Amino acid sequence: MHEIFTELDQDGSINAYQQAANRLAEGGGWGGRPLTIALLSSFVVNPYLPTLTVEAARFGFEARCWVAPFDNVIQELIDPASATVRGGYDVALIMRTLHAACPPLATRFLALSPQEVDRLIAGQVEELVTALRRFREQTATVVIVHGFALPAHPLLGILEGSVENSQTEAIRRLNAALSREVRAIPGVHYLDHDRVCARVGHANSQDDKWWYMARAPLSARLMPELAREQAIFFHALWGRVRKCLVLDLDNTLWGGVIGEDGMAGIALGHTGLGLVFREFQESVLALHRRGVLLAIASKNNFDDAFAVLRDHPEMVLRPELFAAMRIDWRPKPENILEIARELNIGVDSLVFWDDSPQERLWMRAARPEVLTPELPTDPMLYSERLRRLGVFDKLSLTGEDLKRGEMYRDQARRDQLRAGTDSLEAFYHGLAMRVTIQPAEEMTFARVLDLIHKTNQFNLSTRRHDAQTLRGFLADPACGVFAMRVADKFGDNGLVGVAIVRHAGEMVELDTLLMSCRVIGRTVERALLTHLFAWSRQRGATRMEADFIPTAKNQPVARFLPEHGFTEMSRNGSSSRWACDLTTVTLSWPDYIERGMA
Repeated sequence: MHEIFTELDQDGSINAYQQAANRLAEGGGWGGRPLTIALLSSFVVNPYLPTLTVEAARFGFEARCWVAPFDNVIQELIDPASATVRGGYDVALIMRTLHAACPPLATRFLALSPQEVDRLIAGQVEELVTALRRFREQTATVVIVHGFALPAHPLLGILEGSVENSQTEAIRRLNAALSREVRAIPGVHYLDHDRVCARVGHANSQDDKWWYMARAPLSARLMPELAREQAIFFHALWGRVRKCLVLDLDNTLWGGVIGEDGMAGIALGHTGLGLVFREFQESVLALHRRGVLLAIASKNNFDDAFAVLRDHPEMVLRPELFAAMRIDWRPKPENILEIARELNIGVDSLVFWDDSPQERLWMRAARPEVLTPELPTDPMLYSERLRRLGVFDKLSLTGEDLKRGEMYRDQARRDQLRAGTDSLEAFYHGLAMRVTIQPAEEMTFARVLDLIHKTNQFNLSTRRHDAQTLRGFLADPACGVFAMRVADKFGDNGLVGVAIVRHAGEMVELDTLLMSCRVIGRTVERALLTHLFAWSRQRGATRMEADFIPTAKNQPVARFLPEHGFTEMSRNGSSSRWACDLTTVTLSWPDYIERGMA
């Protein structure tokens, strides 16, 4: 399959996408996660389906598309008998032209007063939001709403950018209002359609000939870009979002080979080829500021390479930004495995970026779980290739994301403390930990949801509750949704634990208990369970029950229940049900952990 996508990157024509779709289908599918997609559109989308199918496959999905009746978007959302409501699709894409959704703004704008424009914008937003809320009451299908493209040739011509209350400004206000309002609905997301059009140029985004002949306006230039953008949303919702970018050094972060050219001879600076590599480093740094971890896997003499990282005046990426480094002459597949272990993340969380075709080939063969993208031969295209990768994209950005690099550097200091102490007890006391547990709220909602969907190792049940279900728990007085923060003398780990409990009579069910891998091994899970026991007893419960549902990755939590007073009640296949008598269990808060103020 890698060859198919490599060929598409060279020839992204509609013909090439159709052939790729045929090759995938002839091969009996591609083994990706099945993804059912409903397309609700005000234009003909059938010519677009092969492109969408192939780009979804690029991100690991086997797309199964259904097209709703032409230009019937609102009705499909509000009618409980519609195929979109009854179909139980994973995702619904809402794709409309401004001509269909609000004709006056598209064609008669110059005849409208500012007050009429305001009313049209408000009415358009209210109609769609009302329909989406009705849709949400009937189904859990995720919805991705497209905004509207700006016109390639606005009605005021060159005056468009010089006057107030222009058509461009009105459409931007409409898009901003849509983005703000639809994102407030659980399970609804906004796709900036205009930004996608801008990549290929607004004049190149619509095929007027096919619009007039078949009401199929998406151009051959736009379709791959749009499908890639939609597939990135799918990946952020259901895929394995990558956490760490592992970089080579020579001819990757700088031009030339440090062992041959010396520090003065490598290309890195503000002109020519040096500017290319410096700006690539800026692109990497932008990812790091979004929470992506950075690591190095380079075949080099350590002292020579590290001197560049530390001392070269034009280096953007300094040593302290890298969470792990392997600069030696060992095989890179071995080093990348060590990097994953050092960072305590899965190998399938890594992206390997290396200019050498041979190194990329070896990595794909030895570590297929690692994403090893094909790179352009021209380093001038590195930044664009990195920005288009899409595998680091998430649908939320939390405080923990922004501080992730700093947190991993703090972890290195903890590891040094552990190595210098004689016992675990001394290590725990030396950390001076503080644990704060409080009910989840709107401010912590995004991070709690992120942990539910992404935590794998210390996760008792791996139940991936969606936003709508989680909000239901928060609103239910019989439920407790708790967020745990952990800090110590080296820094703040942030919100790293989540628990969901449900009270019914004498029993409390422990639906979800999970922790980030960053705090595994510090016994903070005992503090969290102690808090849950106290909450349950305050409500008169005498028993807590929980399921352990094993996966390929959650072995670190396999002994958690029996080691904390639970007894196995039943077994169903590999899953097991456990119970704890709250009247006799003697679990207590660890004396070396300070209770934070909620």
